[in-house]
Amino acid sequence: MTADEVAAHIGQGRERRSGSGWSMPCPAHDDSTPSLSVSEGREGRVVIICHAGCALEAVLVAANLGWNDLFSEASKPNGRAEIVGTYDYVDEDGHLLFQVVRYAPKTFRQRRPDSAGGWTWKLDNVRRVPYRLPELLAGVKAGRWIVVAEGEKDVDRLIREGFVATTNAGGATKFLPEFADYFTGAKVAILPDNDGPGRTHGEQVASMLHGVADEVRVVTLPGLGEHGDVSDWLNAGGSADELKRLILAAPTWEPQELVGDATHDELSDLGVVCLADIAPERVDWLWPGRIPRGKLVILEGDPKVGKSTLALDLAARVTTGSPMPDGAWLPGPGTVIVMTAEDGLADTVRPRLDAAGADPARVHAWESVPVLDDAGNTTGVRPPSIPQDLDALERLIVRHRAVLVVVDVLSAYLGAGVDGHRDQDVRRALMPLAKLAERTGAAIVVIRHLNKSGGSHAMYRGGGSIGIAGAARSILLCAPDPDDESETRRVLAVTGCNIAAPVPALAYHLAPAVEHDCARVMWDGTSEHTSDTLLAAPLDDDERSDRHAVAEVIGEVLADGPRSREDVVKAIRAAGLTVSEKTIQRTCRVLGVARKRIGFGSGATFVLTLPERAMVDNVDGAPVTQSAVHYVQNGPDQDYRDGTTSIVDMLDTRSDPRRPEGAGMMQDAAIAALMRAFPGAELLDEDHADAAEPIADSYHCPYCGALVTPAPPSVEHGWGTVCRACSEAGR
Repeated sequence: MTADEVAAHIGQGRERRSGSGWSMPCPAHDDSTPSLSVSEGREGRVVIICHAGCALEAVLVAANLGWNDLFSEASKPNGRAEIVGTYDYVDEDGHLLFQVVRYAPKTFRQRRPDSAGGWTWKLDNVRRVPYRLPELLAGVKAGRWIVVAEGEKDVDRLIREGFVATTNAGGATKFLPEFADYFTGAKVAILPDNDGPGRTHGEQVASMLHGVADEVRVVTLPGLGEHGDVSDWLNAGGSADELKRLILAAPTWEPQELVGDATHDELSDLGVVCLADIAPERVDWLWPGRIPRGKLVILEGDPKVGKSTLALDLAARVTTGSPMPDGAWLPGPGTVIVMTAEDGLADTVRPRLDAAGADPARVHAWESVPVLDDAGNTTGVRPPSIPQDLDALERLIVRHRAVLVVVDVLSAYLGAGVDGHRDQDVRRALMPLAKLAERTGAAIVVIRHLNKSGGSHAMYRGGGSIGIAGAARSILLCAPDPDDESETRRVLAVTGCNIAAPVPALAYHLAPAVEHDCARVMWDGTSEHTSDTLLAAPLDDDERSDRHAVAEVIGEVLADGPRSREDVVKAIRAAGLTVSEKTIQRTCRVLGVARKRIGFGSGATFVLTLPERAMVDNVDGAPVTQSAVHYVQNGPDQDYRDGTTSIVDMLDTRSDPRRPEGAGMMQDAAIAALMRAFPGAELLDEDHADAAEPIADSYHCPYCGALVTPAPPSVEHGWGTVCRACSEAGR
């Protein structure tokens, strides 16, 4: 990528020209003042510097970039890389969704069109479809054989030979379950590449299309060399007529049961794959930063924090394609499989799903498997078991094309011979489950309780062996908010996710859904807590008294306007309070103190500012974020961002034509919180397209502290506006 492309990718519209390069906010830290510079160095290499001190690796991870992206195509260290092919992925009407770009030496990248007529090298939540979708649908309607190859180049070659052909982006094993719908009633011939990943891919596609397509055949090409594909076969003398004969002669594919332990003499059968044959890929997300597709995820917490209710809230969003709690869009509705050992389906699970706005037709509960005698007769049923019944689970995922599986709770489904506290037992049970997730592309979320030990690192608080955490790619924690004196607010935090940059914790509370006689989750915005702070030892009476004393000092110091953090700390020490830094930070968080960085490097200082009004009295635990305050004060025209989603975005999605039924919980919670915090505010119409009435006659400038009356619609900065003098001074 060039420096301009990297700047556009990271800046997302917020990049500004600075000399011969660019400046923009750094994605690796909370950056209200642009501190990241992007420029072109020697030999075309892209130079990225965070002047606030973030490591380059942290910036790349946060921006979803790789080291290879720092080189322009003409300056790759391994020789000149040039684009040798582009493959458009379009919707049913031929509108471009995204594009796969092929380079030489052989590598692939994916990009999508942006609003400026260029490209964004990040798909995010762009809808995924099979390659050449319009031709595929027309071929199915016409009753023609549909050939599934591995790779766009092979598909284009087959089309030139007169076939209807398709594939999926990303290569082997990346065929998504939702693609199966496009093959309903079709006749399908699968042409796998002649290697381990290719054969696995062929079986995976066949299993997903079995029972959906009228006929599925996996075709073996005679004389094809190791790692060869259909293009190689055609180049070696194969013909279109011969391929048609091979398709018609191939047997209909049927799922095979594995019997006994197979042994093989050839090393090629040992499941060894050369990494040179593996194309690097980006992680596909169900919920970015929290729940990856095709991976094992842990959701843990103590009893009564709403783990099961929260899991069903997420499941409900999946079934309707509603946005996730942070506003992330799903590509469309999906199917969910639920395994629940603690809650009744009729009196608990179904009401919770209904309260969350789920489409119950897309939720399937797996309750039992048959018990067979020696003659194969059914003598009863038993609960499913892990890993014993994973073959059955995989068939269910494929049959229903499920994108999410919820296992509630893990300990109830571990087989009789699996000791949940023995590392070796756990890894042998969960490794097959993780592989199942990878094969099917479904996200598998397992719920577990915490152990009784207190004060330790959050990673070690999960019940059972540490091997459970080791098998998961993401670990989520539900815990009470220690700063909430009403003891109603909870927080969902990421304890560990080794495949994504950190994302903020989210606050929530459980509210009664009277109509359904159950509780539902209400999302309350972001939280500054981490898993470790949530599980830290609770405050004793002395610590709680210290916090109140610190709060009084902070309130007095900041009452007349913004002050540096050093001034605030000095005032706390001068009052004789020997509290820890953590206590000061927690108290500032409870008070809703805004913090702004001034300057760079070792000379930087932080300016603290009290909110204009108390954020919320926390009667029901729903805080108002700074962006929400900004919305009430300034209206929706200024898109102030708080974390990853602005309050304006959340409110505007209520009238978005893409908004499915059941969406809007987070928006409703934000609006309710605004109304509690600002009783005088009035939202003028249902879709919030107009600004609310002003709620304050004056405010303090966040720089000089001057009282400004009335609040002018001037320069956006922080969560209020800058006074005229500071604005003219360029602050």
